[in-house]
Amino acid sequence: MKRLTKKELIERLGATEEEAKIVVQYEGLFPELLDEEEGFKINCEILWEKLNKPQGQYNKWFKRKVVDVFEENKDYTYGQKCPKGGRPKTIIYVTIDCAKNIAMMTNNDIGKLIRNNFIICERLLRKNIDWINVRLPQKESYKQMSEEIDKQFQQLHNGKHPQNFIYSNEANMINKELLGKAAKDINEFFNSENNGLTRNHLTIEMNQAIHDLQIMNMGFIMSGLVYEQRKQFIRKIVDNKYNELRNKLNEEYKKLIDNI
Repeated sequence: MKRLTKKELIERLGATEEEAKIVVQYEGLFPELLDEEEGFKINCEILWEKLNKPQGQYNKWFKRKVVDVFEENKDYTYGQKCPKGGRPKTIIYVTIDCAKNIAMMTNNDIGKLIRNNFIICERLLRKNIDWINVRLPQKESYKQMSEEIDKQFQQLHNGKHPQNFIYSNEANMINKELLGKAAKDINEFFNSENNGLTRNHLTIEMNQAIHDLQIMNMGFIMSGLVYEQRKQFIRKIVDNKYNELRNKLNEEYKKLIDNI
């Protein structure tokens, strides 16, 4: 699993500064628990050491927290390690899921950090499922709008297909009317690369508004309205329905500029 930076957690997933700090700290302490492989991957004694050696004695801890709670050959197993010049040593390995359960049950500051991490991740997941449920239809409506642009352009230019900038101009027209900025300015606002994924940085509310405007704009294209006419209609709709949303982003932008 790819580790996200603090900046990515805040900008892409909507985490607070404190939440991002906790997630990054957890991932730094336990990178092996980010692995999605199955099987007995985690050395139980090393895990115990990383958990700040709860109960002080490994064998006692292992009996109470692993043997008495989990199932052998399903959650943990025994193996052997033969150090050079030494006697074979029994090593206990646990699955990644078992290791996570053990870690969350640990009653110290490390255990608290781990529990907080999973609570935060669950909340961010729920939040981003809502975002995805809006973003995906918005992508689809952009695709449909682009197909209508292509049809109209061919009718006006003897079957010739439009160049790519025609599509981006249409998207930027909606961006500018709703958000007051083109894609380039939005990327600068979010300190992001101009990689064609500008709208990934926008909120659920903003993406829903863009989706609605794209559907309306598609109707304008199908009605035969040209670019400047569509632009005027979109502007009127934004002024009447989305003015508050536009002002909200502009206020955030002003705060950012003032802090530079």
